[in-house]
Amino acid sequence: FGRVAKFVNGELYGRATQVPWAMQFPKELLEDANLREQAVSRLDMSVEAIFDRMGNDPKVRDVLHQILTPRHPSQLYEALLEGVFLFTVLWLLRTKTRCPRGVLTGMFFIVYALVRIVGENFRLPDAPLTGFLTRGQFLSLFLILIGGAFVTYGLKTRHYEKADLPEKAHAPG
Repeated sequence: FGRVAKFVNGELYGRATQVPWAMQFPKELLEDANLREQAVSRLDMSVEAIFDRMGNDPKVRDVLHQILTPRHPSQLYEALLEGVFLFTVLWLLRTKTRCPRGVLTGMFFIVYALVRIVGENFRLPDAPLTGFLTRGQFLSLFLILIGGAFVTYGLKTRHYEKADLPEKAHAPG
């Protein structure tokens, strides 16, 4: 839900692209002085007036369409990956397999980190890069290590929840 809210608010948008479903985010005007200058000079109005009129003024929409960058709707990609896909994977693991304590938690960390790394490839970095990785990708590496520790612990100890253990037959007595 948080990622969908970011989409609705036009925050944390994606990298520039030419895919058919690319979107333009007017908040880019607030972050790019060159675009802001172009819009203000071409429309002969303030940025505030542009934002007020972009919903119902075809001229404003046309100019914005010409100058704004088409971008990946990365917030929606991340909502699908970190929400729907992650939930489905964890739900299937929980309902279709018998996991020792810690394995499901570890898999959450690992799968979340992996989908975060994938999703970050489409998102415009919001912080300085760490080498060739975004901050989110770099921090996800630690989640993979933590998840690996949980999975290793669970598989090593093989402790199961009581509900997952076979019931012992009770002799009448």
